[in-house]
Amino acid sequence: MWVLRGLAERIDAARPEDVETACERIEALSRTQHVVALLDYELGYWLEPRAALTAPQIERPPLTALAFEQAKWMPQATFDDQLAAFVAQLPETERHAGIAEVRRGLEREPYRAAIERILHYIREGDCYQINYTWPMHFRCYGSPLALYLALRRRQPVEHGALVRLPDRTVLSLSPELFLERHGSRLHSRPMKGTAPRGATELEDQRNADALQASEKDRAENVMIVDLIRNDLGRIARPGSVRVASLFEIERYPTVLQMVSSVVADAPEASLYDILRALFPCSSITGAPKIRAMQIAQELEHGPRRLYTGSIGLIRPGGDFSFSVVIRTLEIDAGGEGRLGIGSGIVHDSDPDREYGECLAKAGFATGRPGGSELTETPKVRPQRREPN
Repeated sequence: MWVLRGLAERIDAARPEDVETACERIEALSRTQHVVALLDYELGYWLEPRAALTAPQIERPPLTALAFEQAKWMPQATFDDQLAAFVAQLPETERHAGIAEVRRGLEREPYRAAIERILHYIREGDCYQINYTWPMHFRCYGSPLALYLALRRRQPVEHGALVRLPDRTVLSLSPELFLERHGSRLHSRPMKGTAPRGATELEDQRNADALQASEKDRAENVMIVDLIRNDLGRIARPGSVRVASLFEIERYPTVLQMVSSVVADAPEASLYDILRALFPCSSITGAPKIRAMQIAQELEHGPRRLYTGSIGLIRPGGDFSFSVVIRTLEIDAGGEGRLGIGSGIVHDSDPDREYGECLAKAGFATGRPGGSELTETPKVRPQRREPN
């Protein structure tokens, strides 16, 4: 895991015409420095204007990049130990961190109405799948650093991130790789297909077997794999796009996930070319991609912001790794937080089952069965203090 310090430069793309220039600047800086990029989902409407039915709600620059002078790699266990030592020195009201006052951004009945509308679009042939999302809101107490430590201990993931900005702190526990580059090779690992963990080892294995055998989840997964193959084909060397694996089951503390893998060779593609071809990740849009994004914009209640966007690290030399921003908390300077959740809707989706799946995905933070226990309101009134 990389720990970055010494901010050297910040880049914000505040207008559509700024995006290509911002990507060029990121590539220039990443020749010698490590650069972190935060891409809001709404950046996709600037990269592909046909995906927006109306002007997208954009409340801040949807592309922000931070170049750092110092970078140190350390094993995750070492990072956790150092973060724990730092948190241990905080005042008690900061050490005991969690979330409280959890509020659903969409109740069951309006959710059901939106899903019925999506099912109508599917029956009419507009689309095959829509990834429909909505937010949960909460209040964070204690230090966000202490909260991140607690979440990491319960949800060790490969593509997590802690990013501290003047106006917000991002705590990402994402298990999903959007895209990584090593030399000219691009690799994507879309997740599509979710099931709850079992209460016993036997039940857990049954759930995993059922997920892997599920025709619905396989159909959703292969649909997204085909989209990503198509997206990669726009920039890859002809004949180099291939599916490396299909329908693997990965276990996380609260859910089981079906994962596939697609690789390609794209020696000539710039960062801007790659984002135009692939962003946002097809696993969180639907199919066909442009129409799915249009329908999601019509039916969702506001911008997704960073949720279902991407957090990337571009290393000196140009290799990079971008996550899909799921299982991620954004906390503003006043302690108000937001957590996005969603699921893929297809022709035989049941609205109540999908709503339950969304809540299960939030379990890592909301303390639902199988999740972490982070939602008790403290007896003392929290006094926020950002550590140096």
